Amino acid sequence: MKFNINISEEDFIKFNLQHFKISHVGKRTTKLAWLISVMVVVISAMVFFYTAKSDGSPLYIPIILTVFMGLAMLIYMLFINKKATERSLLKSIKTQKKDGKLPFSENTVVEFTDDEVIEESKMGISRVKYDKLERLCICDTVMYLYVNSQQAIILPYSQIGNEKDRIIALLKEKSNIEIIIA
Repeated sequence: MKFNINISEEDFIKFNLQHFKISHVGKRTTKLAWLISVMVVVISAMVFFYTAKSDGSPLYIPIILTVFMGLAMLIYMLFINKKATERSLLKSIKTQKKDGKLPFSENTVVEFTDDEVIEESKMGISRVKYDKLERLCICDTVMYLYVNSQQAIILPYSQIGNEKDRIIALLKEKSNIEIIIA
């Protein structure tokens, strides 16, 4: 099976966002952000209750303030933190583009042979044996075939036609690849 794949900057951005979600570093960073958020709420609650006790305020005031702080941190983590991560990634990609160092080729030929995956682009030819592939991440509109922990072959469904299931079957047969459904 041989495919001509055209990757846009948007495809590259989507890959990086997806990679952040499934990578160990991304998962660890997200867990740490949640932990810090909980700690902020707990410490705030302690301050609110101490202040209320010391000045004789009614007990419902620190409860309301703690609930408000908890909701504010929840909104931050669910909406704002995700956007901040995306903005940081976009800024990094814009810098790479400005410097002429975007680490992807817009036009790539990907071929699945009997014993390896061959990727040809203006950056060169990459040959990866099936048993060296790390994982396959299956998303709604694209598959990411990881050749190492940081690099993946992007396979948009719009460009591989009806071959998605055939590629998955081939990879299951030829390798012990980890399959992630995102």
